[in-house]
Amino acid sequence: MLYSENDRIDMKKRILYLMLFIMAKNAYAQWEITPFAGINSTQVKYDAFIKGGNFGLAGIDVERNFQFREYSLINISAVTGIGYLANGFYRDFGISVSTLYYNSGNSKLDTKYLVIPIMMRLNWQPFALIEGWKVFVGGGITYNHLLKSELSENETIVTPSIGVPQPPPLTIYYEDSGEITEYGPENSVFLRFELGTKFKHVLFAYRYSMSITDMHHKGLESDWNVPVDRSDYMSPHDLNGKRIEKYQEFVIGWIIN
Repeated sequence: MLYSENDRIDMKKRILYLMLFIMAKNAYAQWEITPFAGINSTQVKYDAFIKGGNFGLAGIDVERNFQFREYSLINISAVTGIGYLANGFYRDFGISVSTLYYNSGNSKLDTKYLVIPIMMRLNWQPFALIEGWKVFVGGGITYNHLLKSELSENETIVTPSIGVPQPPPLTIYYEDSGEITEYGPENSVFLRFELGTKFKHVLFAYRYSMSITDMHHKGLESDWNVPVDRSDYMSPHDLNGKRIEKYQEFVIGWIIN
């Protein structure tokens, strides 16, 4: 019996559909819900990355595991969920030359986010006889939705005055504080890499994230009483053209399945 080219194409399609059906029928899926809490260590880029502080976080991850055999030491999973991150930055700065000249101040940024991850994980059970232990690596992105942002800054500059007789030193003081949520990036995107382990119902993970969108509060320059060149918050953006943040997280969770 002779087959036309269309018959061959139709036959290939039927075989492909059959293979996909068999794979889907034999794909074992398992849902896991993991409430977690942890510590976030934030850094902000100036000429180099400067430590901004440690902050708390909490949330719930929802994970779906896929494997194509009932018993397999390796499987992949998709992860999403929602988390709460109290983030920010704090820094004291200053320089002093004797008692005639000094420059000192501080900058404090408090931000609060809802965080939604979209991740893929590769899970591995190192030993077949230890069913409750797995290690995993993952990668993806997170969407950070800004809930609230507050900034406070101050700077004092004391310089000697010139004259005979010499007048007292000249003092310049800048200060401003307030909520700046309206200027912040409402939604930002971070790349995330993670490495962790699961033992029965307990999860430990290390996460590394870096922003790929500009984290600067745009437009603040026109409504802030500290000049851009004197602002410890705004000057890095003026220098780099983009505010880049990165942070590391250590989390512990309880797996419900």
